[in-house]
Amino acid sequence: MNIHVERLPDCQATMRVEIPAEVVQKERKGIVAMFAAQAKIPGFRPGKVPANVVEKRYAKQITEQLQSKLVEEGYREGIKKEELEVLGVNVEEPEFHLDDTFSFVAKIQTAPEFSLPEYKNIPVEVPRIEVTDHDVDHEMEHMRSRMAQYEDIDGRPIEMGDFVVIDYGGVMDGVPLDEKETGQLAKGEDAWLRMGEDTFLPGFCEQLVGLNVGESKDFDITLDDEFPAEPMRGKVVNYHAEVKGLKKQVIPDWTDEMAGKIEEGLTLEALRERTKEQIEGYKKMQRNEEMTTQILEYLDKELDFELPQQVVFGETQRQVNEIAQNIAQRGATEDDLEEKKDEIISYASQQAEANVKTSFILEQIAKKEEIRAEENEIVGYCSQLAAQSNVSLNSYIKQVQKANGFGQIANRIVTSKTLEFLRDNASVTETEPPAHDCEHDHGHEGHDHDHSHDEESASDEKAE
Repeated sequence: MNIHVERLPDCQATMRVEIPAEVVQKERKGIVAMFAAQAKIPGFRPGKVPANVVEKRYAKQITEQLQSKLVEEGYREGIKKEELEVLGVNVEEPEFHLDDTFSFVAKIQTAPEFSLPEYKNIPVEVPRIEVTDHDVDHEMEHMRSRMAQYEDIDGRPIEMGDFVVIDYGGVMDGVPLDEKETGQLAKGEDAWLRMGEDTFLPGFCEQLVGLNVGESKDFDITLDDEFPAEPMRGKVVNYHAEVKGLKKQVIPDWTDEMAGKIEEGLTLEALRERTKEQIEGYKKMQRNEEMTTQILEYLDKELDFELPQQVVFGETQRQVNEIAQNIAQRGATEDDLEEKKDEIISYASQQAEANVKTSFILEQIAKKEEIRAEENEIVGYCSQLAAQSNVSLNSYIKQVQKANGFGQIANRIVTSKTLEFLRDNASVTETEPPAHDCEHDHGHEGHDHDHSHDEESASDEKAE
């Protein structure tokens, strides 16, 4: 068997294979014999049909099966001989020649070739994990605020710091604001609003000061050229607001009874201890993320190799689709997406190259360290996803089987284990933690009750 492989840029190769006549004839005889043993032709007993009759009767099927077998054997022999790691293949120019030889060309997408640097003892610098009383107090205050009660205020008008319940609607250039373009800024009914300078829109709350429940007001809000909602930049918006309620926030003091409302039997002391553990867990997660970032940045700088462009293109397309979907979910129109198309593609391309490069590096480390996804790990992963999807484990596994998704799940597990291996083997320098670095919300939404429900939704959209 004559095999010639030409290496090409961008992780591509061309394999040319010529199979000698004796090999072709031997394979043909074997296939003809198999057909003869199973053929049912009138006038002949099963298994006694002459070879020439079988070849004539099943010529097309025999040739197709022979070609498939010769291509597979030649292709596998070439991969073994050249030690290729193949990502994809496209067979071209298969041909039986007059001298009974057979040849074909295979266009191959290969994995990149590179030598791993020293990946143990990668230097990383992260803050020492420390949970202070201040951290716990800060988070406890968030929890206390979330348990606030709201009582009606009677006998006085609105003041800053109050909570109001209002109906409102905006008009710009003589036309009501479009909810599709401006979201919750267009209008709201029974919307809760904390009276503050930084609440909702600049100057909005100040316009409500002095109003009583049942009163209404028309006023203008002038927005600057940097306002997040593009259609409203530099515009004057006329709002009509009607006050439907006026309330004050009453935050209870911490007691064992109050802690028991969070979980039956929970004491204040136990709640503080649990809160401390949760903050510590959050900080460990942050630490792992920072270590991972530094490790991957180190490996990226240490390695430079060509990437398979077909793989990069596929990842770019996935990134583009994901970005476009996220933007669309925030209310963007087709015109908005078209306007940002070049920006989206540019970002997606950069991210795709980084992702593909990282995946190949981690894959090589996993192979060298023999890191694998065990069956029980795959089942456990499926169990978690099934619980998140609120379906039974058996149903979820059937879905994964139908979608041929076990390979993807295994890859995720191997990637996670490889990153954990790199973190465990990193050379860590600990720095002093920043002062009061717990001042975040740990992912708890609505902890400060600073905004109306409508405004919270609008703020989330802007943040994303």
